[in-house]
Amino acid sequence: MHRMHHFSRTQSRAFSLVELLVAMAIVAILAGLTSASIAGIGSASALNKNASDLGDIFAQARAYAMGNETYVYVGLEELNPSSANTAGIGRVAVAMVCATGGTRPYGNTPCQLSDTGPTPVMPISRPQVFDNLHIANAADLTTGNMAARPASSTTGFVDLGNVMNTGAGKSTVTFQWPLSGSAKYTFDHVVIEFSPQGTARFQTQSAFTSMVPSYIELPLLPTHGTTLVTGAALATANEAALQIDGMTGVVQTYRP
Repeated sequence: MHRMHHFSRTQSRAFSLVELLVAMAIVAILAGLTSASIAGIGSASALNKNASDLGDIFAQARAYAMGNETYVYVGLEELNPSSANTAGIGRVAVAMVCATGGTRPYGNTPCQLSDTGPTPVMPISRPQVFDNLHIANAADLTTGNMAARPASSTTGFVDLGNVMNTGAGKSTVTFQWPLSGSAKYTFDHVVIEFSPQGTARFQTQSAFTSMVPSYIELPLLPTHGTTLVTGAALATANEAALQIDGMTGVVQTYRP
């Protein structure tokens, strides 16, 4: 009796060059989509943190002013990331100082706050620096994701974005860091005042006639170094707006 032996023949076939190239192309496309998604998530997360931290700084300034019955000044300056004290895009320095005597430390003319004179100021905390952040024009944030935020036509509205980007209406109350000697930072564009009553003000008039605004808005965009989102891409960009109520000094963050 003969045993029957069954053999299975395995056939193998190598991928062709065309198939390999197609597979590599698909992998590259998927990797690109994943990287873009991760970068977008990272950008949104960084903007959330920066907006939250800035909001905390304003809230601390208001609390300090009311708790110590004095005037507190928060300066913001946008800089070139590669140069510590050169105006540019992509890095925002923030510092806080307060009046030592409980009275407003300036008169009716443009003033640089200092640690000397009849009404000196003193630092409250060391400056903080926010990288990959841009103070935008409010006009850039009127469509797309930001269109639903409160209208910017409110009486007394102060658009800090335009101040930062065009130089028009710069703060007439300024200070440097440190307060005397060689300056590491110069805060001469945006300086927000919190009073002992908790009101918020942004002085732009040479005669200091600026009224307490309905609110002050600080529009923010993330950057990649010095690279900004512009044009049609703004409609879907990661954006945020910090709004400070002029009468109460309360800070709110708007994120679409």
